[in-house]
Amino acid sequence: MSETSSSASSAEPAVSADSGVTARRPAGAVATAWLLGAGIPLVAIGVGTWLLARNFAAAGPDFLMRYVFGERDPDLYAAIRSAIAHDWAVIAGYVLILLTCALLFFVIMSAFSNTGTTLGYVLLGALGVAAGMDVVENLLVLWSLDAAGRLWIVLPAAAATVKWCALLVAIFAVPAAVFASSRVVVSYIARWIRRNAPNWWDRVLVTEPRRDPAESQEDGESSWRKSYFVPDADQLLTAEDGSPRIASALCLSGGGIRSGCVAMGAMQTLSREPDGDEPPRWDSAPLLDEFDYIISVSGGGYTAGARLLSIQRDTVGGPVAALADRFNPGSPEFAFLRSRASYIADTPMGLVRALGEVLKNLLASAAMVLLVAVIAGWAFGWFTARVPVAAFVPSRTAWSSDHFQALDQHPMASTLAIAIPILFAILFGAAGLACEYVSVSRGFTQAKAVLNQAATATALLAVLVFVVTVALPGLMWLCAPMSPTQTTKWPSLAALGGLAAAAALQYGATLISMVTSKKDGPGQVSRARKRLPPGVVQLIIVLATLVVLAAGWLLILGIAAAQVFEWVSQASAPIPHPSLILVAIVLLVVMLSTIDVTSLSLHPFYRGRLARAMAVRRIDGEAKGYPPEEGTWLDRYGRTDGGPRFVFAAAAALSGEAKPAPGLNAVSYVLSADHIGGPALGWLDTKEIIAVAPPRLKRDLTVQAAMAISGAAFASAMGRMNKGFQTLLAVSGARLGTWLPNPKFVRYAKAHAAEPLYPKALPSMRGAGYFYRELFGINKLHARLVQVTDGGHYENLGLVEALRRRCRLIYVIDGGGDTPPLLSGLSDAIRLARFELGVQIELDERGPYGVPNLAPGSAPQFPDGHAFRSLNERLTAGAVVRGTITYPAAAGLGANNTGLLIVAKAVLWRELPDWVLTYGAGKSGASFPNDKTSDQWFNEAQFAAYTEVGRRIAVAARAVRSHAEEPIPSQPESHGFDEATYRDHGDGHVSRR
Repeated sequence: MSETSSSASSAEPAVSADSGVTARRPAGAVATAWLLGAGIPLVAIGVGTWLLARNFAAAGPDFLMRYVFGERDPDLYAAIRSAIAHDWAVIAGYVLILLTCALLFFVIMSAFSNTGTTLGYVLLGALGVAAGMDVVENLLVLWSLDAAGRLWIVLPAAAATVKWCALLVAIFAVPAAVFASSRVVVSYIARWIRRNAPNWWDRVLVTEPRRDPAESQEDGESSWRKSYFVPDADQLLTAEDGSPRIASALCLSGGGIRSGCVAMGAMQTLSREPDGDEPPRWDSAPLLDEFDYIISVSGGGYTAGARLLSIQRDTVGGPVAALADRFNPGSPEFAFLRSRASYIADTPMGLVRALGEVLKNLLASAAMVLLVAVIAGWAFGWFTARVPVAAFVPSRTAWSSDHFQALDQHPMASTLAIAIPILFAILFGAAGLACEYVSVSRGFTQAKAVLNQAATATALLAVLVFVVTVALPGLMWLCAPMSPTQTTKWPSLAALGGLAAAAALQYGATLISMVTSKKDGPGQVSRARKRLPPGVVQLIIVLATLVVLAAGWLLILGIAAAQVFEWVSQASAPIPHPSLILVAIVLLVVMLSTIDVTSLSLHPFYRGRLARAMAVRRIDGEAKGYPPEEGTWLDRYGRTDGGPRFVFAAAAALSGEAKPAPGLNAVSYVLSADHIGGPALGWLDTKEIIAVAPPRLKRDLTVQAAMAISGAAFASAMGRMNKGFQTLLAVSGARLGTWLPNPKFVRYAKAHAAEPLYPKALPSMRGAGYFYRELFGINKLHARLVQVTDGGHYENLGLVEALRRRCRLIYVIDGGGDTPPLLSGLSDAIRLARFELGVQIELDERGPYGVPNLAPGSAPQFPDGHAFRSLNERLTAGAVVRGTITYPAAAGLGANNTGLLIVAKAVLWRELPDWVLTYGAGKSGASFPNDKTSDQWFNEAQFAAYTEVGRRIAVAARAVRSHAEEPIPSQPESHGFDEATYRDHGDGHVSRR
């Protein structure tokens, strides 16, 4: 089942990962590798099992353990010597089994995972400590037979305690090996079932064009050059005659339904010819169908997706109309959307369903977290009852049980067991310092690094011993019943109460985010809230929820452990119904291995509600919503007939060494009809990845899913928007992101095609492992799937994506919620473009399109007594900012490296119609046009007002002239022009100096 060449006698030479050529091996060599790889571990495990079966009973573990932990019966000395003789074989047996499993896990996982390599080292180290302390324990027992004194009683017990604590870690080598092996087997089986060609990655992966080696070595802008690689973008930069061409883009910002409405109004304006009374030079802005790109983020993607789906056929997709022919004022599809502006829930039953979805996900996610506590508690309770390593008996009723009659408490042994690894940590640390003191040569530097790692590992071992011998037994004692006849267990009630409180807090915090429709307007903020730092109330709720949840989790673990300890430690009370416990564990394993974490999030609900409101097309003159069963695949439904290319901008979370700059925490990941991915991870062909993706991944590669993914504002990884409550969102299930194919994995799968242990297929299920990755923020660079969320978690305007495609005419419709004059969304984009692409953007500071015109209060004031006087502090003099784009040499534009940026901002503009200003002056419009993004419950007035703002600012945006076309004003001072800022060309035009 490995990749073989067409002829067994021929083989292609191995090449580097960047060469794009798949390495092959002869079929005989691969078959031999499989036989050795599967046969040797099986033989080793078989020999180890045989040794255990032959010697375990003879080793007398029960009475040997009694002797080690305090029982000194001279009549047992002969039996002790015989047991230890067999125990040497037992040690060899379990070492052989665990060593084989640890090495198997290490070999498989280290092939493609740094985390797997680290865990492999941990398992091997724990096994080494366990085996070493087992040998020391046996030697000390033998010496103690002929010695006297308290020390010879404590030392074997201390060694045994360290041994058992290390074995608790080393024993995980068995399930780890099963997991790693099954991962490889399942990958091959899945690929065989889907009948994918062995070189499916060749069809899917889009490779970056080769560059001159000399150029790549000497190019000081190589990082920027790589960031400009977008498949097929070069095609739009050259005209048919080979001359340079100016590529244009329309960017629609994020901001939920608020920015969606603004974008809708702006696209309506750009869809039609200008009216006669509109400003001249409107033709400087392309009409909607003339743009090369429409790049949308979050809420802007709602409108972009709606436009795109509105022109598709009613069968298999394919454009039937121009973009300008749909969603115009008065059109059936616009009326359809207007009636569904409150898309999450527009009826009482819809609200009940939304609340039910949140509750369902909360309970399912909490179950995955708490069932781990139950199983871990069962396992630890059984272990503590069978192996008395605890410093004290962790039960209030087991003092009279037969199992513990001969055992004394041994706090001295536990203390010494903790001290042993601490002593070694000190010795290793001192040795590392000595290496640094003696020399700084390479050999001593490497020795110091190894010794420091050993010191850290032994210190962690000391913590583990403390937890096993003191902390968890103390928790069990606290959670145990007072007496054997006690029926009311306060720990159980406390645990249930704590979990209920955590669930209520989580549910309440989620509902606050979903239901709150307005943010406080001027004069509505209480004095108490004014005294608090921003976000402190939310932070307190999050911290309280997590603390209560952690306390409940620990209580559940302690209760389960204490109960099992009671059952096992008393001979008269064996574990009741062990078959039921086994069935419960099997069901949990099945659930954890078969669930899809995206299905247990709000993403499917969110995607469906968006589709219900936005996925509409015209059939026989009427607006018809898309049926749920129709897959709006990106490669077919994401295209226009000769019109612009639609790009849905999202963000991919990365952690560890691959994590982007601090505070960014995410990289670009876009979805389009032609490609998905980004420059940091690579690119995949959309059509081909849809063809080979498993069904659960494939359903997230539609236009409807792209709209939802690009707008996944609430997620367990939020890039630049991380605010400390992502863990709460992961546990509660109130998250909107999903997991999509990682181009970086596809590239490595191609490079490692000849390695039988490397995974060769995408996962068929985003199982529980992905849930715990979200919970702990694990987003690895080379994982098969990456977590993809809101595009605003990377950049909220889509401007960087337009610059990445080297557009020289860019219009941005900014419906973001930032309040001018700060323009934080625009400044974030400018800063990101400067450092990731080398692009410099200089905004006008003066004139009719200067930044100060967007400042609240900059407009001419209404006089006293005027109906709109209350708006004076909020009104702006303008709604459009103009800027000059300058690309670096890395962009490859040569002398044609400048462009024009026009940003139309949704503001309370002085030129808006009276009815819009009236809405803004009313109580319901106190936050207009900056209502919170969490407000997704727009009414008729909000929908109309924001849409009209979009129309008006688009009219102003397409009337903007470039600097070279701008005539000299007759009174420069009235518009802020001066000779220090502009140069007179003598021909009626000026340009900025």
